[in-house]
Amino acid sequence: MLDKIQFLLSLQILGFCVFGGITLLLRARENRAKQILGWSMLLWAFLAAVNLYLEDSKEIFHPDVLIMGCIVVATLACYVIEVLRPCYMTVRRFFIFTSPIWVLGISFLIYRLSGGNIHRYNSFGEVFDTLNLDVVIRLLILFFTLLYMIVPIYLILRYSEGFKVYLRENVSDPEDYDLDWLKKTMLILSSMYIFYLVLLFTDRVSLYVIDKTFLLVLWYYFFYKALFLKVIHLDHTFESGWGLPDLEEVVRNRKASYAKGMLRKYRRGLNVKSPIYGKICA
Repeated sequence: MLDKIQFLLSLQILGFCVFGGITLLLRARENRAKQILGWSMLLWAFLAAVNLYLEDSKEIFHPDVLIMGCIVVATLACYVIEVLRPCYMTVRRFFIFTSPIWVLGISFLIYRLSGGNIHRYNSFGEVFDTLNLDVVIRLLILFFTLLYMIVPIYLILRYSEGFKVYLRENVSDPEDYDLDWLKKTMLILSSMYIFYLVLLFTDRVSLYVIDKTFLLVLWYYFFYKALFLKVIHLDHTFESGWGLPDLEEVVRNRKASYAKGMLRKYRRGLNVKSPIYGKICA
């Protein structure tokens, strides 16, 4: 009975993450954070498919689950960075940030294709019985997975309050934005990470059922809040660097935006009211 329940939960997670990922990508437009979260949901769907395929073996610490899990966790960390610093996570920075997992994944693929011995573990204690390249690569992937889990939590604790103050000073209607979204994200991701680690190291069907139930609820809440989160439009872009702009730069940006707006109105008035000026502007 429990086997059928956890199988159905896996299908629901897979289907919902595919639906959520595609929906976010279609609704994202130019919002990079929603694009990253959309791809994260699609990657989690692929992770669910891999785990579904491997469920009969009840093997823990599986390399395929490890690699896919690390990619998902790294992508979710990029989402936090992009929310915290809009436009900072460029394609170049994304591949630099996630480069360790690509290197380790390719290394494990080469090791597997070259005929390396791939061990099967039924308990975590067996991992340390024999230390070879297979185990070393898996442990390194686990290390970077934990690192990618810690990074967004640290960034939120370190920078969220400063960013919230910056938003209050630079948006006209701060009450319309969920300024505590980063802290909610931290709680959601922390819970997801705990349940993912349980999924990685357990072979008990009862824990699978509990784990996947909570993951489905968390993904639903995360998707719903992120989908309808109001996009913040700022004059300043963080593509050039991480630091918040100083007060003088904020004032300059506001004056420049105001001047551009007045110039557009002035030109529009000339084009409408005076056919002579309209011909000159044309």
